Amino acid sequence: MATTYTSVNYTWELGVDWNSSQIDSFSNSLSHGLSNSLNTTPRQLASPWLINLTDTITFVIFDVTSPGGIPSSTEFETFVISLQGRTICPFTSLEPIFSSTPDGTPVISKVFGPYATKSWTGATVTVNGPASLAPMRLLLNFRVQMSNGVNSQAFGHDPEMVVGAGGSPSSLTGRSKRGPAEPAAGGTARRRAGREAPGLHRLR
Repeated sequence: MATTYTSVNYTWELGVDWNSSQIDSFSNSLSHGLSNSLNTTPRQLASPWLINLTDTITFVIFDVTSPGGIPSSTEFETFVISLQGRTICPFTSLEPIFSSTPDGTPVISKVFGPYATKSWTGATVTVNGPASLAPMRLLLNFRVQMSNGVNSQAFGHDPEMVVGAGGSPSSLTGRSKRGPAEPAAGGTARRRAGREAPGLHRLR
């Protein structure tokens, strides 16, 4: 008997740091991480991440500029998702709607904690696409633009993900055709050390 797939709710956190390195002539590096509604304890896994059709994703932008770092974000301007080499749209919207002003109270990010910081929460999108083409391996382009009240700054990253047709949520561990994912090598100032539990996938 076929098992009915229950959709999973994800939060994709995006970290803007005005002191981060440039990735091209227009954009600084954008940190990011993915958590789900099943387990929010951090774990770093190699890309790509497996997300299934009918799952939902809420994008949240955090200002993670180093304490005392100036400038920092005061206003959201744009967030655009594009795909490399694909004409299929994997989400119900490639430009989720955000308020220009930050959320009311600073919160602690599941990815970038442990300090409360300004955030902007976007509209939730649903993962879609032709089931006949699943699994689809996609290379995405994330571009966020923020303002500090004086200047605007773009931030970018190109995450990879696989869109599956639906399966056991407990199997969502970032597996790829290369086999089981391994913890990301190396580290950054914001990566957590030591063994970490499943449920949250983060790359920089």
